[in-house]
Amino acid sequence: MFTLHFHAWLFLVLCLGLVLPTVSAWLFFAGTPIYLWLAQRRVYGGGKLAVALRTLGLLLIYTVLVCLGMALLVLASL
Repeated sequence: MFTLHFHAWLFLVLCLGLVLPTVSAWLFFAGTPIYLWLAQRRVYGGGKLAVALRTLGLLLIYTVLVCLGMALLVLASL
């Protein structure tokens, strides 16, 4: 359920980028890690450092999976 909530945030930021590209870039690169940290702290609790490490880990895993998926799509389109 948390993942769906986080994806809704990402889609909102990306849709906002169609209207306001500068604001969307700021929200995507600065706001998304802050938003994820705050949301995880509220939903799962825990100390600030533990939540920060969990957030960094999730962002790293998410980035790797998105890049892998994009690479597979490129290979499939050849």
